[in-house]
Amino acid sequence: MNLKNKLSMEIAKLTSLDSNRVLNLLEVPPNPDLGDFAFPCFILAKELKKAPAQIAVDLAENLSADFIESASAAGPYLNIKIKKDSFAKEILEYNLKFDSTGKTIMIEFSQPNTHKEFHVGHLRNASIGDSLVRIFKFVGNKVVAANYIGDIGTHVAKTLWCLNKFYSKEKIPENKGKFLGGIYVDASKKLEANEEYKEEVSKVLQNLEAREKEITSLWEKTRKWSLDEFKNIYKDLDINFDKYYFESEEDGPSKKIAYELLEKGIAEKSEGAIIVNLEKQGGAIALVVKSDGTTLYLTKDLSLGQRKFSDYPLDTSVYVIDSRQSLHMKQAFEILKLMGFEKDMVHVSYEFVSTTNGPISSRKGNTYLYEDLKERMMKKLISETKKRHDNWKDSKIKDVAHKNIYCCIKVWYAKNG
Repeated sequence: MNLKNKLSMEIAKLTSLDSNRVLNLLEVPPNPDLGDFAFPCFILAKELKKAPAQIAVDLAENLSADFIESASAAGPYLNIKIKKDSFAKEILEYNLKFDSTGKTIMIEFSQPNTHKEFHVGHLRNASIGDSLVRIFKFVGNKVVAANYIGDIGTHVAKTLWCLNKFYSKEKIPENKGKFLGGIYVDASKKLEANEEYKEEVSKVLQNLEAREKEITSLWEKTRKWSLDEFKNIYKDLDINFDKYYFESEEDGPSKKIAYELLEKGIAEKSEGAIIVNLEKQGGAIALVVKSDGTTLYLTKDLSLGQRKFSDYPLDTSVYVIDSRQSLHMKQAFEILKLMGFEKDMVHVSYEFVSTTNGPISSRKGNTYLYEDLKERMMKKLISETKKRHDNWKDSKIKDVAHKNIYCCIKVWYAKNG
């Protein structure tokens, strides 16, 4: 039973309402400083013949449980703060089915795409995943920290297409990762403006999946630009991985699985594509092979899901992926079950990063880059270190600042993430 359910039961004991009714009435305060949950007392005013504000005061005085830090009245609302250790316990025990019995757990996290820039959305994922790795290790489990790099697919085809068509004569700058990210944004804009370009990109993707010599050579060169950038970032963040998986490695195995699904009657043909109908499982139609014969991220997760348990004697496979991919993960797990592959696989969902202009998007180019955050942090660190150690050489100040960048970014993220 989760904390919200427990809280609704405790409030129900002090009122005439049943716990389900209380559960439906519980809200999240607009300001987190007010509390973790809020209960509106209007509904009790008629029955108790009291003002809602007084009812909130009475409930605050009597509400008590081992997981409640405090209860206070704010006008007609009862605001409740939950103890942080209770939240932590729920995350591990309830959401992650956690127990500390020495299990072998793989945690897949970070998962940046090559040919795009590493932004603060990736930083959120990396921070959550790294924290889980450290927690699970600390309590005695064997943990495999895994990273699944998206190094192939439509986004890569877009970038390579645009690089060849519009940037082939450009001088390559020192920051190659940022250069590629800019090309991806430009490619997305050009494709939105001209529908005819989409066929050219589709052809690039087909040639890439077929490992055509010329496009593969360009892909390998530019892929390395991104991977080198990622390695430097992980070094900054003190994040280490035991295993790297690459989407490009799953091309062949995933296509094989797709056609096996077709042969077994789990999948079916639809307008040239291959789909799996998950309506009986309470889901929707899942596309596993597009009409042009190329696979999708979902298809590759089917082969990778099995490969993980083949590579390691895992008890549990954890996926740290944002909430927008919840349907994708549910479909992957359901299809694997239909294939007879029933393993303990858990999706740890989190909300994606937004700005005042909406969700950040590499395609739209409205991201806040990791390197920009790092640059601001470094300037601040150097400035503050100089104030405290004006007799130090510039080289030493810079070295100390760089060594502390990981800690400062984590602190920033804790406040702003």
